[in-house]
Order: sequence, then C-alpha cells, then structure tokens
Amino acid sequence: MILLPAADTLEKTIQKGLALMGQSFHLRIDDSFETALARGQNIIEYEDVTDTLEVAVAVGYSIFANQHPLIDGNKRAGFLAIMMILQANNLTIDRRALSPESAIAVIEQAAAKTLSEAELTEALRPYIIST
Repeated sequence: MILLPAADTLEKTIQKGLALMGQSFHLRIDDSFETALARGQNIIEYEDVTDTLEVAVAVGYSIFANQHPLIDGNKRAGFLAIMMILQANNLTIDRRALSPESAIAVIEQAAAKTLSEAELTEALRPYIIST
C-alpha cells in the first residue's frame, strides 16, 4: 500500500520547505495540491500502479509540469512532493549518488516537458534507496 499525504499536509510541508530555501509561498490556484494528489491516487486505484516512485513522480510532475499551483517555486514544490511521498513510504533519493546539479537538471527538463513523466521516473530510479 502506497501512502500519500493529505493535501493540507503536503501544502504545509512544501510551504516550510520553500521557506527554508528562501522562497516565498504564494498559492496561485486553490485545491491544486489536492488535484496533484488525486493524480497519484487515480493511478494507484485505476491503473493498478504499485510502484511508489511512479506515484511520487506522478504527483510531483502534476505540480511542476501541469498544475503550476504557485506563482513561483513550482519545480521545488514538485520535487519536495516527490521526496515527501518517497519518505512516507520508507524510500529516499541517494543524495551521495545524485548530485544537486543533476537533480535540478532532470527536474528542469521534466518541467519543460522535454522529459516525460515516465522518463523522469526512470531517470530517478537508479538513485532510490530504502531508509
């Protein structure tokens, strides 16, 4: 069973994470985090997806490539959502293996839609470890 956070928990965690990075939090679209989480829930329920990384990326991709819920900081918010879902399911990205520069590059490619959701999932897969 893949654990997903509640929308308000996701929103508050992203708000705190952005603040730690010196980024302000200005919501542009109400309920957009609920919509992003619904994408994850839908692929679990209707597409029988059991891969936590695939679900986490679906939510993050929805935030930074489709929903754009924030005035600024959508790529960071989407990446934080991916990390939050991975951590809720006892997984994380091995930061010793994936450099911050490489992580930024792959998220920027996905946000620009030069990397699909599936391609982003596979780009991150080698760096996923259990916690």
